[in-house]
Amino acid sequence: MSLRNLTSFCNSQNNVAFIFPCLEKVIVSNCLKLEKFSEKIVSTPNLEKVNIVEVEEGDEWYWEGDLNATIQKIFSDMVLFASCQHLRLSCYPELEQLWQGEVSPPDNCFNNLRTLIVENCSFLSQVFPSNLLPSLRTWRSCK
Repeated sequence: MSLRNLTSFCNSQNNVAFIFPCLEKVIVSNCLKLEKFSEKIVSTPNLEKVNIVEVEEGDEWYWEGDLNATIQKIFSDMVLFASCQHLRLSCYPELEQLWQGEVSPPDNCFNNLRTLIVENCSFLSQVFPSNLLPSLRTWRSCK
């Protein structure tokens, strides 16, 4: 399932703190706009990593000390795009800076990209600008 517009698990401005004393595993997949877990403090004493799935070489995991910091790092480094297999560019206008060369692409960005749909992208002057070419894996036969 893809939750492409999910930006946080909870954005409550109330004094709600999440406490998950038994949570040991979090998997984030196809949530390319997920910026943070919640606005308030999250306690996850048994959580030591967040998994990113759909990576051909095996699961990748990240940890920045707490769940919110980890989700923010995953978002800011755009690591979810490395596992993304299908991308409709018009759904992610925030990628304009990347496409225009204003920010550097993260390592292995778009590694597993199988389908790229380009439509209604007014910010594009070329589909693959030269600054993105190193981020793409060498074209190969995909099963």
